[in-house]
Amino acid sequence: MSMKNFLKPFLIAFLYGIGFYILQLFLHQRDMVPSLPENSTLRMWDAGWYYDIVTKGYHLGYGNQNNTAFYPLLPWIWKLTHLDAWGMSILNIIFFSCALSIFCSLYTITDSDKFIWISLPAFIFIFVPYTEALFMLSGMLMILGIKKKNKALTWISILLLSETRPVSMILFPAFLITEVLSRRRGEILYSLKSFLINYAIPLIIGFVFLVWYQYHETGELFSFFKQEESWGHKFGWPVFPLDCQLGPKTLWINSIALFIGFISLIALIRAGIKWLAKNVTITDPILYLSYLYLTAIMFIILLFNPEWTIKNTTSVHDAYRYAMASPFFWVFLYKYQYDKKYTAKDYILVFFLSNVFWLVLFASYTHIMYFIYFNFGTALILLYMGNASQKHSLPPLIIAAINVFVQVYFFQFYINAMLPI
Repeated sequence: MSMKNFLKPFLIAFLYGIGFYILQLFLHQRDMVPSLPENSTLRMWDAGWYYDIVTKGYHLGYGNQNNTAFYPLLPWIWKLTHLDAWGMSILNIIFFSCALSIFCSLYTITDSDKFIWISLPAFIFIFVPYTEALFMLSGMLMILGIKKKNKALTWISILLLSETRPVSMILFPAFLITEVLSRRRGEILYSLKSFLINYAIPLIIGFVFLVWYQYHETGELFSFFKQEESWGHKFGWPVFPLDCQLGPKTLWINSIALFIGFISLIALIRAGIKWLAKNVTITDPILYLSYLYLTAIMFIILLFNPEWTIKNTTSVHDAYRYAMASPFFWVFLYKYQYDKKYTAKDYILVFFLSNVFWLVLFASYTHIMYFIYFNFGTALILLYMGNASQKHSLPPLIIAAINVFVQVYFFQFYINAMLPI
């Protein structure tokens, strides 16, 4: 990749990130938003836990809550650089900009789509000291290593991912299934060997190191899992209709994230049937790895989220963050915006499937306003499909306007210490 080709997407993402903060100032001066970001407000929610690790290390000092539920790579970088929350936020924008540049070295997308994809509402977590930027960069390095068949880069990036977010439990089966589907049925042993050498070993090393490091710091074995369980993240059947803490303010985008997982599951089932019935292998392992990740997020949200006692239902809080603020969602978007041509039948099918999905999971039949509300999500999906043709300027303008508006709206929720989004 030439420096010129690297710099253009990097600058688009970096200038957007800086411009986002300037936009907060502009809107605040005109009394359109209530607050400006400050060091203290940038350390809200999970960022506060990461900063606690920076200043105190891992410890068990807060009763039934402690910081062992959070992974160490971001705190290590934060501590090493001696940055404040502002500095860490800017560094995250740089990490994110590098991730976009790597993606654009592998996939060709238009400048308008670059803007749309970096203005996704989930990427507000790029602008604060969260792990999303590191996750994007490490994930894109992993995808680059796999595509270039660079084992050293693949191993290093998997190790970085293993210390960034709890994705080892997702990637372990995802890599195994991808390897199996990539080869014919008679090559199972070769698939297992490739999986073990290329992916399983660094995943195991990364996981074991995390367990050892937290044990070394706290004296308690598997403290991450114990803390997650104390917050209610353990297996349980979902309670319908699904909802979330902020209700209609964020339910719509979390429902879209789950629908993306549903579409990914359908694609995986089709590939599995072809592999079993006709011995047909997949031709794009990265795409199917992305399907597996997005499907796993859907099932984790449904099966390992605590029951929300206020409404006695399962909360789908943060589904959009985990699904969409990932390099795997970019791969998914590329597939459905650049590799597909849509007909009227496709639009009708998506409208029908999405409404069945809203009906079953969110009881959208209970009131006409529910039907209208959830079909805002359907309309947004159809807009993305319309943008795939690249023939009209209206869909990208509408999508970009919605994205930026929602990013500002969510960001204000974050810095005003309202319920986590």
